[in-house]
Order: sequence, then C-alpha cells, then structure tokens
Amino acid sequence: MYANIRNAIISVLAAVLLSACVYQAGSSNPLSRKLTWYSYINADDIRNACEPGQPDAIRLVYNAIHTEQIRTYDITVPDNHNGKASLKARVLGPAYLSKLSEGPLGPWMDDTSTTHLRQEDVTRFWTALDHSGVFLPAPEGLHLVSEKFFWLTAVCRDGQFFYNAYQWPSDRFHKIQFDDLVFVWDMTGVPVNPPRNATMFDVYGDASPRKKYGAYYQVTIGKNGLEGY
Repeated sequence: MYANIRNAIISVLAAVLLSACVYQAGSSNPLSRKLTWYSYINADDIRNACEPGQPDAIRLVYNAIHTEQIRTYDITVPDNHNGKASLKARVLGPAYLSKLSEGPLGPWMDDTSTTHLRQEDVTRFWTALDHSGVFLPAPEGLHLVSEKFFWLTAVCRDGQFFYNAYQWPSDRFHKIQFDDLVFVWDMTGVPVNPPRNATMFDVYGDASPRKKYGAYYQVTIGKNGLEGY
C-alpha cells in the first residue's frame, strides 16, 4: 500500500514539474523564463496549437552569445492572414543593477517592444522566410551551444509546423533574409550583437568555464524540433 502511495505522489510531483517547465505564452518572469527556456525555443506552445484554421504564428530566436545577448521575435498573423499582424521583440542580456527600480527581478527583465505589421509587411516576411529555407527540412544532428551565434525558427502556417536552425558561420546562415526585416521592426532600441569569432576565454574570461559556471545551454536539432527534448 505504501509503495502505491509513494508511486502516486511521485507521479503527481513529476506532472507538476513537467507542467512548470512548459512555456506559457505571455510570461515574462525571469525565473519562469529560465525554467521554460527549452520549451520556449522548441516552440511547444506554437506546435501544440498548430492546426488547420488556427492563426499562423512565427517564433525566431537569435542567440548572440547567451551571456551577451539573445533576441526573440514572436509574430502572430490572426484569422489566416486577415487583420493586423504583430511582432513582439524581446532582448535578453546581462543583468543591470540600474533596473532595480523595476523590482527585485528588475536587473534580469528583458527589453521588449511590439510592432504592428501591415499586410504588405507580412507578405514580404513570408517571402523572406521562404527564401531563407525556413520551410525546408532542418539540419538534423546539428549541435548548437549558447556561446556561439545561431538562429532558431519555428513557424505554424496553414496548420503545418516547421522548425529550423542556422549556425554561424555557414552558407545557410549567410543566406538568411528575414533577419534584416525583424531588426528593422525591432523597436527595443538595443543594438544587435553581430556574429564574431569568440573563444571560451573571450566569453567567460576562463578557458574552462564548466569548472566555474556548470553546464551551459546547448541543443541538438532533430527532425522538426529539438532532439531528445
């Protein structure tokens, strides 16, 4: 009997922990963001809602050395291309004590902006995504570490979900066309951190950061999302 009770408790706790790590749209709490980061970049919320008849949605993540800058873009196109689309930009960077006035978590809060897009903007953007290869098969097995520069893309269009990744430097990365558009529509006022070669010493001031900082954020790309997630 006690074993059954114990197993039931473990199952409940596992369910609670699992739900706590699933990204919920609209959350901006830094603690919640940390717990749900992999779910967010895997676009679980977009993937689960991607069905015929549902609004199109796009998520772009630009990792520009995670200790320096990560930019994310969430774009919604309501009513199957009808109505105004909106782009929400977020920039995550180092903690700034000057933001303490925003509350105890202020230094870790992201900078955000929302831009409404015209229909012609949306049309240009779909074209840019297409020419960037977003709807082509993802590079399965590609391993990405947060100390580098890369893009992750997740798109729900007409009820079909597409996931892709682009690592710098590569021909695929240099052929991206959607970046210029989102950077123009990004009203956060935070300059873009451009790709560059950087060693672990450049990033952390230490050639062996694991000894001081523990495991760092890393992912492997699967067929249509993060492998093993």
